[in-house]
Amino acid sequence: MSFRTEDKYIIYDHTQDIIHYLLGNGGKFLFPARKIISIYFDNENLEMFYDSEEGVVPRKKVRIRYYNNQNENSLGLCKIDKKNLKFETKINSAEGKFKIEKNLKNNKLDELKKCFYDDQYELLKPVLITEYKRYYLSFKNSRATVDSDIKYYNAKNPKIFKRDERKIFEMKSNKLYNLDIDTISIPKTRFSKYCEGCKYIFNLCPT
Repeated sequence: MSFRTEDKYIIYDHTQDIIHYLLGNGGKFLFPARKIISIYFDNENLEMFYDSEEGVVPRKKVRIRYYNNQNENSLGLCKIDKKNLKFETKINSAEGKFKIEKNLKNNKLDELKKCFYDDQYELLKPVLITEYKRYYLSFKNSRATVDSDIKYYNAKNPKIFKRDERKIFEMKSNKLYNLDIDTISIPKTRFSKYCEGCKYIFNLCPT
């Protein structure tokens, strides 16, 4: 567990401009781009969604994440490869943001797909699947990522999906200071793929 800062920017059609800027100013690719598929969980009242939208602290997001290096479609809860799965909890507290992750054993996947209990949000079930392509770079002692080809799927029926044309640039650091990227004239923003996906798929708005 480690606290970290996360600065996000919506860059629309400027993906290559951002990557060229990072590479031209000392940045380096960490490894090849890959597809990321996540299954997000929430309770019956979608309290994780509403807590995130309203900025409630403490709050969390719970997901199963799968990294697909082949960039092949593998969506649907029953179709996701049971190898290379991670169970992740992202926590937003008064002290800061941190993530807890652990490798998921194959025999636990089917059990989690049904439901499980969380101390804060009680009974959780799969709600949303997200899929996107991610580029990874190092930049100024921090990690930069660029996400594109974002899609959101209804976890109960993955045939129901929406595309998000936005691209997301994010700077992540374990140091609690503002990252110096003032030369990029794009304002910071809040952006949660889980929350945006819920809005797209379920037509939700915070109360």
